Amino acid sequence: MNIESLLDSALHYYPDDFALLLQHLNKCSNQLKLSTPDKHLPLLIFKPNDIYLWIKDEGVSDYPFLFTDPEEILFILYQHLSTGDSVFLSREFPLHLTKKQIQENIDKCLLEDDQEGFKYWLRMLKNEV
Repeated sequence: MNIESLLDSALHYYPDDFALLLQHLNKCSNQLKLSTPDKHLPLLIFKPNDIYLWIKDEGVSDYPFLFTDPEEILFILYQHLSTGDSVFLSREFPLHLTKKQIQENIDKCLLEDDQEGFKYWLRMLKNEV
């Protein structure tokens, strides 16, 4: 699997909800790297029906968060990629996760103090500001 073919096929395979995210990833493809799921964070996980972001914020928690909403993933990656840092890609979840842990992480959302910035950023993205 190479990054270009993964992103190209993803544009055709995933629903329209992922279009902005995939377009942004194509623009920043030089910052994307393939990885095994237990090696690096932040990790974008491409599964058959969804794309997940597995990311850790040292200032917030000792444990990574798993995001599933395409707009939240785009918001977080936009901030991360703007620093020049890499994002890693995989087709698998980290092996140490149980199904229960994955579901618990999916149920988490952006931190309360990020909500207003996230909503404003979405309006800007949609040219509503």
